[in-house]
Amino acid sequence: MPERNGKKILGNNIRKHRKMKGMTIVELAGRVHPDGDFYSHLSRIELGKLACSVETIFSIAHALQIKPSELLEIEDSWQEAVNYNIH
Repeated sequence: MPERNGKKILGNNIRKHRKMKGMTIVELAGRVHPDGDFYSHLSRIELGKLACSVETIFSIAHALQIKPSELLEIEDSWQEAVNYNIH
């Protein structure tokens, strides 16, 4: 069953979209916070070890040119299982 931990869902989705865009974590970190060192923070978010603010989610989504909601999406297979158990 797919992960249901919010931090891991967020981290996995960031990594998935970053890789789909062909970006390294260093490149993404630089786009999110060009003025500072965001690499270690972003790395811990991607690993699901660190929660982040809504503002950070919006900044990451903007840097990836996606909707913030895409970073919080749960895998379809897990959602289907949830829907099946509800009905």
